[in-house]
Amino acid sequence: MSDVKKQSPFRFVNLIKRSVPQDTQQLKEFLPFLINRSFYFKSGNERICNLMNHFWKLDKGMLYKLYQKVLGNKEIGKWISKGKQPKKNEKMIEYFKRKYDCSIKTAEDYILCMTKEQLKEFKRELK
Repeated sequence: MSDVKKQSPFRFVNLIKRSVPQDTQQLKEFLPFLINRSFYFKSGNERICNLMNHFWKLDKGMLYKLYQKVLGNKEIGKWISKGKQPKKNEKMIEYFKRKYDCSIKTAEDYILCMTKEQLKEFKRELK
């Protein structure tokens, strides 16, 4: 077993600006797709990132150095997260599902599309 601790793929985004991976294990974990995507989130980097997509077949070490030269001084955009999801009213979903004979996903979608007045009326039916 290897004692090398596996690094987060996102760590390479910050390392691109500072250093070169020290060993081959680090290079094996290097994911060019994530680097490209991280730089793509910042406005102004789109053309460079699209150009970098053409070099995906290069050796990972060479590709890392290329990213370091081309993108090293560029700003990194903030990674997009899913954000908070609205709480689901399980009783309402189950009632809607039974009343209209549809799937849970369809019931959730319909409930999300309802106006406040429709939701109030639906909640009254539920009681």
